Amino acid sequence: MKTLFKNIKTALLAVSVGSLFMLGACTDMTEGDSLMGEGTVSLSVAFDQSLATRAESPVINSIEVANAKGVIRSWSSVEEIPAELVLTSGEYTVSVDAGVAGRAGWSGAHYSGSSSFVVSAGSNEQVDVVCTIDNTLVGVAFDESVTSLLTDYAVTVAVDNKNSVVFDADNEGAIAYITPAENDTDFEWSFSAKTLDGVAVSGKGTVKDIKPRTKYTLNISFNRKPLGEAVISIRVVDSSEEVKDVFDIYGRPEIKALDFDMSVAQQARPEPFTLRAKAPNTIVSLAATSEIYGEEPIELLGWTSGGGVVVTQVNEAEYTVALDAEYVAALPSGVTTITLTVVDEKDNTAAVSFSFLKAGVSAVDAWDVWATKTTVEAEMPQVENAVQFGYGVNDEWTMVDGVYAGGKYTANLTGLTPSTTYNVQLFVNGVVSGDPITITTEAAPQISNGGFENWNKNGKTWYPYASGEPYWDSGNPGATTLGDKWNITISSEDPRPGSSGKLCARMQSAFPSLAGMGKFAAGNLYVGRFAGLDGMNGTVEFGQPFTGRPTALHGWFKCNVGQINKSDSSAPVTSGPDRYQIMICLMTGTHSVNTADKSTFFNCKTDSKVVAWGEILGNESVGEWTEFTLPLNYVKEGVRPTHITIVTTASSYGDYFTGSTDSWMCVDDFELIY
Repeated sequence: MKTLFKNIKTALLAVSVGSLFMLGACTDMTEGDSLMGEGTVSLSVAFDQSLATRAESPVINSIEVANAKGVIRSWSSVEEIPAELVLTSGEYTVSVDAGVAGRAGWSGAHYSGSSSFVVSAGSNEQVDVVCTIDNTLVGVAFDESVTSLLTDYAVTVAVDNKNSVVFDADNEGAIAYITPAENDTDFEWSFSAKTLDGVAVSGKGTVKDIKPRTKYTLNISFNRKPLGEAVISIRVVDSSEEVKDVFDIYGRPEIKALDFDMSVAQQARPEPFTLRAKAPNTIVSLAATSEIYGEEPIELLGWTSGGGVVVTQVNEAEYTVALDAEYVAALPSGVTTITLTVVDEKDNTAAVSFSFLKAGVSAVDAWDVWATKTTVEAEMPQVENAVQFGYGVNDEWTMVDGVYAGGKYTANLTGLTPSTTYNVQLFVNGVVSGDPITITTEAAPQISNGGFENWNKNGKTWYPYASGEPYWDSGNPGATTLGDKWNITISSEDPRPGSSGKLCARMQSAFPSLAGMGKFAAGNLYVGRFAGLDGMNGTVEFGQPFTGRPTALHGWFKCNVGQINKSDSSAPVTSGPDRYQIMICLMTGTHSVNTADKSTFFNCKTDSKVVAWGEILGNESVGEWTEFTLPLNYVKEGVRPTHITIVTTASSYGDYFTGSTDSWMCVDDFELIY
């Protein structure tokens, strides 16, 4: 805690003596010395900032303790000084160097100081070192005669032709640090300004025999004469005339692990994990923080035992904390980081963080478990040992190697069986680690009549499904209103090679007409239903109920692409080759199309109901049966489909009554891939 007096900052590096010598730590004795005894030393390092431009703690460059043999202890910062130090009897000197000397600038204070002391057996010495500033300080005071009668006034203070500072109206009152070169005890000043009527005013001079640790103030005033004249006076202010502030900064507490390495994540063991918190002053808080504790830290002072944590008070300035197997067992799977923070009565703090690894398979969100695959992970540091994930219905594990990246191991589990519950277990070097988890794969529903073996005729119209099992439909119900010869989608005894079936579906684009009146009809086949006619226009509803998440559509097709010979002026294309299409969409509902209303036309890439889609478009004939796998592109994360549609057509511009009567397509053995 800080005590203010005025302008000196004190860093009390309170170092308690322990038994480092007894533990084999380095001391200042050599083999020929006799054992003279040991004493306790507390160092108080004060920075006399009476001349400093701002009250800031300078950066310590070195703190050295020396005896007649030379330097025996040295530190580059307060933080490096241990809480325990032992010195044998003898004479010593402590020296402190701090700050960075600048040649000329607004910052760059440099401090130094030393003090001698004697240690005797059993003594407890308080050694005070006052570090004083080594620089020379310069300030400028502009008289009212300057500020009211002159413009553009400025004073340049230079130690050489490269290092200088400029005082002007914007920084009046500022203090500059200067450090002349070795064997140089002068600095030069120059003044420039303009009178209100534009007359230039200037002057220069040298301040000789300047001293360190001394502040020089240049008092600038102006006396108006015919040619103008600046009157310069110099006032030297000795640092001893200044009132001082004192700030005490004490040596920091420390926390050490007594029986484990805090730099690596620890795993469960029978023995407890013990830490010691020690300070040169009374400890007022010892708190634990971790994500598992929530936002508020857990105060351990006053805690004796419970939950696998034992806190023992050695004295007012020392505590031990032991975390046993019960505590580690209660931690969640993965890596848990805990931070202990100690605060002493002087408001000095120290904190350490350490981790426990209770590696196990992280829970998998149901959305991430597909019908035949999933990805599992375990958050943990990278280890040299093999890390594997085992999965199985019982305890017979199929092992997959984990791959490390981004603070965790992951593995892709593939070839899973749909609608099956699996156990997943982490193994580190062949040993079970953490608790297993369970996952349940999704169902893998298939499309109905994917081999196109089932057909039935009702009146004049052929339908691509068994009687009473509507699933697929086509443009036949509309075309056959002009006669049964206009069944443009029919079965064909031309299955793809190797098929177990005897039939395929054949779609022939045509121009159904009666007495010369008609419209172009694309040969098509789709999952959904034909909803009826409105004059010569048709209404189609795409979609059948479906909740699976396949990854692709697999099947076979062949086709002939004719030149467009029937067209409507509203079509995107009215000439050239026709275009065939195979499309699959997973949706959150059905979609109705009325060929009389182009705003209802279906676009699988932009429709808001589409969860996933895939499409094949082509304008060149495929004369032989050709196998295809059409991947599904999922565009809505976390949304499950409720419906599916598959559309195949020999003329993809059929909605616009545009295409070729020479175009046909055959398809066979459609199936969903999971």
